Amino acid sequence: MSETVQSAPRRDKNFWSANYLNEGAITMARLENHPPLNNPKILVNVGSHLAAEARPYIDAGWRVFAFEPNPVLHDQLREMERAHENFTFLPKAVSDKPGEDLTFWVSDKSSGMSSLVKRDPDAREVKVEVTTLAAFCEEYGIEAIDFLLVDAELKDLEVVMSLGPSTRVGALCVEFGGNRLNALHGTITERWPQFDEIIWEYRKPLGEDGKEKMGVAAKCIARSSYEQYIEKVRTDAPRGRWGNIFYFDRRFVKKGR
Repeated sequence: MSETVQSAPRRDKNFWSANYLNEGAITMARLENHPPLNNPKILVNVGSHLAAEARPYIDAGWRVFAFEPNPVLHDQLREMERAHENFTFLPKAVSDKPGEDLTFWVSDKSSGMSSLVKRDPDAREVKVEVTTLAAFCEEYGIEAIDFLLVDAELKDLEVVMSLGPSTRVGALCVEFGGNRLNALHGTITERWPQFDEIIWEYRKPLGEDGKEKMGVAAKCIARSSYEQYIEKVRTDAPRGRWGNIFYFDRRFVKKGR
């Protein structure tokens, strides 16, 4: 494993234009140029699933920690851990309160729907360990996280709140849905007032009944600021909007990026 993050490639106007709705490409490009808080940079991925979103950071030499409590995915994540010395798999859930043998709901319809919240009415119950980010940082001696990536299936706010107040964060991405965006945004911007944000709005395919299907691939349909998104919802809000909101320090981003 390289001891330092690879140097960032140059990005021209064609790159930013071609990838305007490509969340992964835009996020990675911003973070490649973000001043490091650690050497190598650290990514903490809560609700990693099979760590697909973390793979570019592993390949770039980041130190990557992936939390995934779903036992169905553990063998593949352990195999990935054996293959990459800069990747650590943690078979735990994260929330604002720790606990042993807590209920976690595993969906056989889609492993991505598994959660501490019962999203799938047919989900089966398993018991998992739940920790906090504060406890994790203390255990691993982490004082700063370059990128905190959270996809905790309606538990994103609790994950963010579990982080100790002294831990620095370079960038943060959380998933929002339903009526949770305002609470998420208010909590995050109160703690990190220097953050700017990008909202990536996703739409899932519709079923014959006109409702969005759960557990299927979704398409990024829009990119906006928080204020633009809230105004859009206020004036013309189709049901089922959800997405990711990516926060970054405005001081570290070049104009137009």
